[in-house]
Amino acid sequence: MTGREDLSRLPCGTNIANLVDQIAEGVASADPAHQADCPDCQATLRELEHVWGTVRTVAREEIVPPRRLIESVFRRIRQELRALGQLVPLEAVIPRLVRHALLGGPRGATRIADSVVARIVAKAARDTPGVHALSVRELAAPKAGAPGRLAPRGVAVDISGHSVSVEVRLVVAYGTSIPALAAEVRRRVIRRVEVLTGLETTDVQVAVDDVFGDPDSLPHRIVLRRPPGRP
Repeated sequence: MTGREDLSRLPCGTNIANLVDQIAEGVASADPAHQADCPDCQATLRELEHVWGTVRTVAREEIVPPRRLIESVFRRIRQELRALGQLVPLEAVIPRLVRHALLGGPRGATRIADSVVARIVAKAARDTPGVHALSVRELAAPKAGAPGRLAPRGVAVDISGHSVSVEVRLVVAYGTSIPALAAEVRRRVIRRVEVLTGLETTDVQVAVDDVFGDPDSLPHRIVLRRPPGRP
């Protein structure tokens, strides 16, 4: 094993991807006798069932793009038409709005939108003790994560093939150790994304925009980057 923790298997040796298939696709257990008596497998299945419910909810949501976004898209289309001097199929332009990761498998391909990954990242970050909000904009708009938004405020996701890089912007509770909090957010985001989607998280940037709870604090920004090869 390298210096990086192996997140693909549980301490009992079970491949996490097999458990994800059980919850996501209803695949039968490869070793039901072991799974029935294994506390690691049982705990992971409960966590996957709980968290995967978020993914199912997001997948059922009807996405309503903001009017400004639609207008921006059509402006871009008109600009490209003028630049090329010829007709461009609409489907050649629209897919740029949403990026998908493509995962192949024996039962068919799975496409995961970047907005789904962003929702998973946002939940992992919000669940971290010491995180007050995702970006100062979320403080001014409490319903920023409501249905209709392509991605939560404070989260940026870039998907390339089977890899994903993430930036999370935070408002932290005053008195919290920022380096320790950033490390914990990074750990949770990596594990949650890789377990739920099967994507490899190659980079997680944490930007701390402000602190909450100290009236004398001033907005500031600290960027902590993960060293190459380390989670």
